[in-house]
Amino acid sequence: MSHPVEGAPRWQATYFDGRSAKRHEVSVERTSSGLVIRGAEVGEIAWAWPELRRDERTMPDEPIRYERGDLLAPEVLVVADPSFLPAMRGVRETGSALSRLRRRTLTSLLLPAFAVIAVIAALWVWALPHLAARVATRVPVEWEEALGARAVQGITASSRVCAEPGRVAAMEKMMATLTADGRGGRYTYRVQVVDDDGVNAFAAPGGYIVVFQGLLAAAASADEVAGVLAHEIEHVVQQHAVTGILRDMPMHLALASAVGSSPLGGSVAQVAYQLGSSSYQRSDERAADAGAIRILGAARISPEGMLDFFRRDAGEGRSESGLLNYMSSHPNSAERLAALEEAAAALPPAAGPVLTAGEWAALRASCAR
Repeated sequence: MSHPVEGAPRWQATYFDGRSAKRHEVSVERTSSGLVIRGAEVGEIAWAWPELRRDERTMPDEPIRYERGDLLAPEVLVVADPSFLPAMRGVRETGSALSRLRRRTLTSLLLPAFAVIAVIAALWVWALPHLAARVATRVPVEWEEALGARAVQGITASSRVCAEPGRVAAMEKMMATLTADGRGGRYTYRVQVVDDDGVNAFAAPGGYIVVFQGLLAAAASADEVAGVLAHEIEHVVQQHAVTGILRDMPMHLALASAVGSSPLGGSVAQVAYQLGSSSYQRSDERAADAGAIRILGAARISPEGMLDFFRRDAGEGRSESGLLNYMSSHPNSAERLAALEEAAAALPPAAGPVLTAGEWAALRASCAR
């Protein structure tokens, strides 16, 4: 039975059930045996300590992420409060005598493997990113498309696709403008709008892009949506998700040897989770930003829409602005905004709105029931 830790606070968090991309706003509380998650839509869920897996790749100033369950479809808990991680460590370190004995036993078993782990870690941090980027350029488009289709299907399986003719025509026009003259690389783009109130969008390998209806409803103009799409197109063109799989594969191979799981399946699951939470590496985000500005300039679309996302982020704060749910996992700073504004200032004048008023109305209309 779980017993509350004396004086334990509650944290606000976001919970993903592993079956869809729907975000559930929940509270989290520590207990003697794990975590208790509570939310209006999910009820009460208990996570035991042995079930938890922490995503160790998050930066110090990024939300803390824990997973539970199958690597292919994990439940995910995201906590932005920086006090959560130290509190978690405190509970684990002050567990029962049996728990401490188990940890000492586990440590003694792992000691002979530390040298191997250190070598793998060194390769992962310094050598693999460069090697993965080179190998990614040789991956067949068909492989990327198959991977992207699988990731999108897993994330959007429980969501209805909004495919009204007017919406589809407006989105195709916008994408054709953005990707003209080879700006979309070697890919054929497939954009889906899903009936979800979340303010989110993501790109999967092979030219798949998913836009949530909530983002269209929250956007102030078609140019804002064009900025989001340009950013996601650059993730596809620069093969950020594919590079991530190739970069992480050795680590999944090492884990698979210990627990018997599928390294490829684990890699795909991790990338699918990254797509759903818009969580790429900082360097990937900056590269996608810079590429998006170039796309908007070449397409003669005003970059002000894209910049408005960042300006509202700086002015309203991530926790208060619904529109910035999309940006919440994208590293943001005054320096990043300044760099974008400087790049945008050098662009030629825009040719006008990317969509007509009627096309914009059709694109952001409520999904047909």
